[in-house]
Amino acid sequence: MKSIREFIESKIRRAEVGDDVRLLPLDLPHAELGAPEGIIESKVGAASFYVDGFVIGEAPVRYDAIAEIRIGPAEDGVRLVDVTREGGEILRIRASEAGGLVVYDTLRWIGRAKLRRKWDREGPRP
Repeated sequence: MKSIREFIESKIRRAEVGDDVRLLPLDLPHAELGAPEGIIESKVGAASFYVDGFVIGEAPVRYDAIAEIRIGPAEDGVRLVDVTREGGEILRIRASEAGGLVVYDTLRWIGRAKLRRKWDREGPRP
């Protein structure tokens, strides 16, 4: 199975969004989330991905603690991705249109391929 880093690299390449989204190296492991995979950076924000979870700002999220992910429509070049944790807490990710797609697709792939879970739901949160 490919690594998270390999998935992100191929997603950016296949989606042809390299002008807006890039994968940066992430050198140090995270105490809770393990070995580094890389940073997805767009014009609006960045997300750091690790083997066992990701970090937006200061908020670490373990993949095995995610209950659902949703992606909203793009408005003015910004796309929102909602990550709902098992306890119901919602983390809202603000990204560029392309960056939001890459983050959403990466989380969806991790859920399905690595954890055998289907987190994603169609449409914006009601």
